[in-house]
Amino acid sequence: YVKIMNEQKIKFAVVNENRNDVNACIIPIEYNRCVYNATKYFIEKGYKEITYVDDINYTNNSMQERYNAYFSIMREYGMEPNVCRVNEIKDKIHTFKAVVASKSFTAHKVLTAALDMGYKIPDDFEIIAANTEVYSRYLYPPLSTVKVPAKDIGEFAAKSVIKQINGKVPSNYLSQNFEYRIELRESTRSN
Repeated sequence: YVKIMNEQKIKFAVVNENRNDVNACIIPIEYNRCVYNATKYFIEKGYKEITYVDDINYTNNSMQERYNAYFSIMREYGMEPNVCRVNEIKDKIHTFKAVVASKSFTAHKVLTAALDMGYKIPDDFEIIAANTEVYSRYLYPPLSTVKVPAKDIGEFAAKSVIKQINGKVPSNYLSQNFEYRIELRESTRSN
């Protein structure tokens, strides 16, 4: 589609994909900020052990950025990083205190393993996913997440397309200071 739109000189914006083959506005979703915010939330609650659970797909830049953000904040606060791969959850779940999951899908795997193994969330450990999926609030327990400001990003993308239609040349990568906020649900304690 991108090739067709470029060939037909259709004005467009690309959201959440790094491309260098387009003449359009590219607006990244900063999942690294999501991981950073979730980890910082647990640090500010006083946790000294925060596990990052990931399915680690390094062919995906977004997943690499999330992983790097976790390591960055842990180093920033002088804490030891602790990474758990999805296939290690059942072996390491007994060590979890606070968990930042790379995404809701990964957090769901942690919640399922916890339920299967008799752990109670958030009593035994707390968990936040570094993105929000529609189903996050319907998991058991409802999953705390970092909300990607999709509406704001979409509005910004639409405005960039309008600017292009009006003859303004787009900057390739546009990053705004969107707010990535934590939506607390029952997978975290309220204290």
